Amino acid sequence: AIQFFTNISSTYGKYPNIIYEIYNEPNGNVSWSTIQWYAKQVIPAIRANDPNNIIILGTPSWSSRVDIAADYPLNSTYSKNLAYTLHYYANVPASQNDWQRNITTYAINKGLPIFITEYGTVNYTGDGPVSQTETQKWWDYDDQNLLSYCNWAIDIVGQTSSALISGATANNVGNSSYWTTSAQLVAGKLMIQWQLKDMV
Repeated sequence: AIQFFTNISSTYGKYPNIIYEIYNEPNGNVSWSTIQWYAKQVIPAIRANDPNNIIILGTPSWSSRVDIAADYPLNSTYSKNLAYTLHYYANVPASQNDWQRNITTYAINKGLPIFITEYGTVNYTGDGPVSQTETQKWWDYDDQNLLSYCNWAIDIVGQTSSALISGATANNVGNSSYWTTSAQLVAGKLMIQWQLKDMV
C-alpha cells in the first residue's frame, strides 16, 4: 500500500480533484487500532508528494462505525484534510437505519469529518429490492448534515445496485433506457438536487 500510494500521489497529487481512499471497508475482524496503525504508515507516504488533497480512511465493521473513529480519531500529525468514511445500504430494517444515523450524528457532534464514499439503495449484498423510502430518509439526513455521498455502482454485473442493465456499454451511460430502477431513483435525486432538467 505504501508503494502504491507513493506512486499514485507522485503521479497525480498535483491535480486538485484527487481523493485518496486508503482502506476500503475494513472487515469485522480488523480493530480500529490496526486501522490507525495502517493509516499512520500510508498517510505520510502520500503527504510527501501531495500535502493538501483529501485522504479518506475506512472505519470499523465495513466502514459503518464512524462513532468508534470519533472517540479515537487520528491526532494532528495525520489529520490535515483527513476524512472518515461511512458506508450504508438502505434496504435494511428501519430500526437499523435509525441506529446507523444515530451513531453518525454522535460522530458529527464530536467533530468527525465524514464522507459517504459508498451507499446503496438496496441491501448490503448489492442486491435485493430498491428501497425508495429508506433511501430518501438517508438522503434527507445526508443533506441536512452537509454530507457528500457516492452511489454504488456504475456497472453491468446484473445486481439491483448496478446503475446499468446487463449488456450496456460506455456509450449508453447517459441513455436512461439503459438505467436500472436504482439508477432511475438516483438520477431523479440528482436532477432535483441540482435543478437539472435533463441528464442526457
